[in-house]
Amino acid sequence: MNRHRHSFLFFCFICSIFFLLKTSAYSQNTKNELDSILNDIRLNTDYIAWVKGIDYLQSHPETIAKQPNYYQAYVYEVMATTYYKIGDAEASEQLAVKSLSLLDKNSIAARVRVLCLLGILQQEKGLFNLSDKQYNKALSLADNTLDSLYILNNQATLYKEQKLFDKAIATYQLGLDIIPQLSADTLYHSTKFLDNLGNARSLSGEGGAPELLKALQLEKSLSNTIRNYSIHRHLVQHYIRRNDITQALKYAPQMYRSSRQIGDKSYEKEALGLLLTLNQTEYASRYVQLSDSLNILKGDIENAYALLKYDKSEAEREALSAQLVQERTLFLAITGLVLILIPSILLIIRHKRKRKRAVFETEQAIAQHVHDDIANNLFMVMNKLSDKKDVPVLDAIDKIYQQARSLSRTHNALDTSQPFLQVLSDLFTQFSSEKITVIPKNTSKVPWGSLSKIKKEALYKVLQELLTNTQKHSNASFAVISFEYQASKVHVQYRDNGIGAQEEPKSGLRYAENRIKAVSGSITFTSNTPHGFQAEIII
Repeated sequence: MNRHRHSFLFFCFICSIFFLLKTSAYSQNTKNELDSILNDIRLNTDYIAWVKGIDYLQSHPETIAKQPNYYQAYVYEVMATTYYKIGDAEASEQLAVKSLSLLDKNSIAARVRVLCLLGILQQEKGLFNLSDKQYNKALSLADNTLDSLYILNNQATLYKEQKLFDKAIATYQLGLDIIPQLSADTLYHSTKFLDNLGNARSLSGEGGAPELLKALQLEKSLSNTIRNYSIHRHLVQHYIRRNDITQALKYAPQMYRSSRQIGDKSYEKEALGLLLTLNQTEYASRYVQLSDSLNILKGDIENAYALLKYDKSEAEREALSAQLVQERTLFLAITGLVLILIPSILLIIRHKRKRKRAVFETEQAIAQHVHDDIANNLFMVMNKLSDKKDVPVLDAIDKIYQQARSLSRTHNALDTSQPFLQVLSDLFTQFSSEKITVIPKNTSKVPWGSLSKIKKEALYKVLQELLTNTQKHSNASFAVISFEYQASKVHVQYRDNGIGAQEEPKSGLRYAENRIKAVSGSITFTSNTPHGFQAEIII
């Protein structure tokens, strides 16, 4: 009897060992698969590979949840960093917070990295004080010189963005003071901090060249392409700020060569933009070609990421449906209250729109009148005189006729059937010719859908007027139009390399000024005779 009982217990023991080994092997295989995915994401520079990696991690939450806390934190940190690189700051911040909550007090290096990522994200949102607190918290945790240098460099960048140059300079100097404590790579970090210190001093208007040149000398022993590019870029920008074009051109060619050696097209595009600022027009076609290539790549990434987000939303929709039912009652109650206020708000908005629209309708009516009556009547007169062979008179009337048609086209209503980005592209193509190259920059970075039809029309007409002014009067070989979206406003920098303009705006420019003011925008003109004409539009 004892013998049978022992045999049964031994059998149970063997089964248990087999089960544990099988479970352990499965767990190890799962972890190995996660390791492979995470390494692919971290080490890959391909945007599409990032999206695919995120897609895998996002679709396996149960697998991640089975891992130890420290490993889950690592997974969420990699996901947060990747979302930041893709451009989804909101998802990045959520995952960074989640990662931080899983880290214990002994995971110092990981906590420092995540705090720095949160600092960067909050800096980009304009929450500068909160960003500075994250960096200070990370600095208080850092237990080695390398981590401290990483944090100090980020913190100094924050101060530069706020134009707190004294604090930025002091922070870079502190980094230089502690670099000798490193056990390795002192040359690299000395070069990096001298480069950034020189740039901060240059931005402050107090020197900068000595530090940049010293960094350049150190880099010769370092042979680091990215550092070489950074130093030459800062030297070019330094001399541009001081209107010393000769010195800027001295460092520009090496800046461009380094940008191409890095292998990242965004570096090359940045270098080309600076070369165009220095009136090196031979680089214009390459800049346009590179911009198109990067826009196509960006579109592919956005499409892949949009599909990822759509798949995720489909999975979440069923889980949210019950919650939506509960919230609907509250929503209806709030809606009832809002509906009481809507009529008065609509009346105010309608009045404002009506007033702004009246200006444009008057212009369109004039344009129609010019086209239908004046231009057509002139054409009839031309037909009557054609038999008399009075060429000078016919030429003079034809000139007036063409001017009338041009005036009509200029003031006609904007075609809104096409995307505004395409409308702008057509405008720039229309004005580009063998004599003048029109170079748009960052048009795709502006969310044009957020701009009202009236504001789009105003911006289009003003750009049309500026390009006409450049084409007719400036003798320019190129015009650069840069777009930026800040604080819910579109900022446009217009610059050509022509002969400049008079300080007092002519009628065309006054027309542009009045049109922008009519939609609560602003425009300022700068003429740097004989170095070109500039205008800044905010709408």
